[in-house]
Amino acid sequence: MKKMISIIIFICSGIFSGIVFSQPVKVTDETFLLLKKVSESVCSKGEIILSVTTHQDMGWIDEVEKCIIMRDTLWMTPYLERLRYDPEFCMDIEQVSIIVEYLNRHPDKKEEIQKGLDEGRILVGATFTQPYEDMYSGESLIRQFYLGKKWLKQNFNGFNSDTYFNADVPGRTLQMAQILARAGVSNMLATRHEKGLFDWYSPDGSKVTMYSSGHYIDFYNILKKKNEEALAGMAREVLFWGNYYDTNSEKIVIPAHLNYEFIWDQEPVRNCDPFISLWNSVRVVENQNGERLAVKLPPFRYGNLNDCMNIMRANASTVEKIEGERPSLWLYIHGPSHHYAITASRNADILLPDAEKFSAIDAMLGGNFRQYDQDRFNEAWQAKIYPDHGWGGKGGESTDAIFLARFEKSLSDARSIANQALISIASKIKANRKKGIPVVVFNSLSWKRDDPVTFNIGFDPGQAFDITLVDADGKNIPVQLTDIERYSDKSLKNTNATFIAKGIPPIGYKTFYVVPGNTVPDVKKPGNNNYETLFYKIVLGKGGVKSIFDKELNIELLNCKNIFVGDIFTMKSVGNGAAEFADIQQPEMEGFDKVSNHSPGWEIEETGPVFTSFKMRQPIRNAVAETHLIIYNNLKKIDFKTALLNWEGVLYREYRFAMPLNMKNGKVAYEVPFGVL
Repeated sequence: MKKMISIIIFICSGIFSGIVFSQPVKVTDETFLLLKKVSESVCSKGEIILSVTTHQDMGWIDEVEKCIIMRDTLWMTPYLERLRYDPEFCMDIEQVSIIVEYLNRHPDKKEEIQKGLDEGRILVGATFTQPYEDMYSGESLIRQFYLGKKWLKQNFNGFNSDTYFNADVPGRTLQMAQILARAGVSNMLATRHEKGLFDWYSPDGSKVTMYSSGHYIDFYNILKKKNEEALAGMAREVLFWGNYYDTNSEKIVIPAHLNYEFIWDQEPVRNCDPFISLWNSVRVVENQNGERLAVKLPPFRYGNLNDCMNIMRANASTVEKIEGERPSLWLYIHGPSHHYAITASRNADILLPDAEKFSAIDAMLGGNFRQYDQDRFNEAWQAKIYPDHGWGGKGGESTDAIFLARFEKSLSDARSIANQALISIASKIKANRKKGIPVVVFNSLSWKRDDPVTFNIGFDPGQAFDITLVDADGKNIPVQLTDIERYSDKSLKNTNATFIAKGIPPIGYKTFYVVPGNTVPDVKKPGNNNYETLFYKIVLGKGGVKSIFDKELNIELLNCKNIFVGDIFTMKSVGNGAAEFADIQQPEMEGFDKVSNHSPGWEIEETGPVFTSFKMRQPIRNAVAETHLIIYNNLKKIDFKTALLNWEGVLYREYRFAMPLNMKNGKVAYEVPFGVL
């Protein structure tokens, strides 16, 4: 395999060999006309800039470690060797993680890479990996540039990457253009998109210029063709891109982008140099009638993608404006099917910025940043953004396990760092212990919050048989105990305590106090089917929630004529895998089942002054559906917690959670990184 790929770089032979370029090239009438149009167009005054790279998932074509070896032996090392002996050659590297892993294997190659960067013959993309933009938080997207572009600057004499590669994923998130613009990235490659050059705008008016070749395989497919077919294919490309220029354009470049994968047939890649020689040597063509025509074709040269895009942006007579998001067509492949990993990812997206905030606050309170462990944060963020878009694939069980482990590491580090900072900050708060045992509640957000809080507390034997909770002014706060452990004398040993923390200031805290006592709040147990709080009247049905009446708005919130809220149903859903497809799969009704078909009831799990929780568990097709319903007494909030248990491993089953709302002309809003749509 290594020998075969090395031939790509060093040997110019293949389907184009044996042509005497000084003689007229005989072509069909169709190709004759195409080359004539090229010769007569503004493109004849320009050139074709060919940027070359390989598309790299962290895994996908094989297990991650094997891919690291392949990137080294089949690409980076031979390409760097060609850079040494071929002064015309250039190479693009899609992402920074490839440089990091290569230097781990070859630290002696840093000077060689630096030389290529300084000469403008190596371009490295500005992100650490090529992420799912809409799967991760805005902060995770920003850290792609901290550990990508910024790392390059710090480690390679200020090299400034101005290009973002994300060739594979058919999905763009709303604010990515703004993130790119703020990071100083002006160029973007995205394929599986309409071919063309676009200015992609974010809502604030910032933009990035996006180049799409249509699919990153398209130029490879031209190289796959025989002599004349390849000439015709390239002529069509030139004419397409020529539409971006007019006679006033000072400089004209046509983009060509060879982006291939190791598992593809390598014959077209080996034919790259022979095809360039063929195209650049064509001076006269002859059609099927013997008619000859002298032609002037724009010559090929190697370059980097940013060279090409910068010239195009400066000289194109028109660039189409696009805006908004493109929801990912691959949402089924890498979202719901990796529940544990994505849950860990989302939690780390929240906790890592929190850990940074409170660590910074702790440092400022301490008067110095000596304990602010930036290296540990960088390590946690690198673990957080390491999983890219290449889930599954060959050896996918290993790749997916590595991605899960990276997310879990980032989450574990975030919890550890945040706890350390919060304990340190709390130790500096002057609590009045005469009022009770202090409980400090922190708010990491920039607005005042009312939210449920659960903490764990333990006591010595005989210290407390129950507890009350008060605020700093001594006002009693309703508190509810769960998971109670008691000593033999019935006193509390350990318990979880839940209360509603109200008015917690932004990036601030409030102190509450636990007072050991003997008075247990007198709470009336609700019936099985009806429940009422300060805000809602709720009717439970067999298989879901039948009615939620909003007492403040005086309206029924649900429309449960056909299905209950919280009902879980399953359908057949045949996945597309990683094949090429243009539409998201649609489920079918084959094997349809839902929880309410079995008429299960609800049972009360917990009840008290803060909340009441209900549980419903029901076997349905190929799994057991379990739902916990938590209704808060003095907070306008209802939580559903749903799990699919004992799944039988049957393929092509999709499970959904029903939420039939009573809306007319309703609008749906959903969060995207740094925004809401």
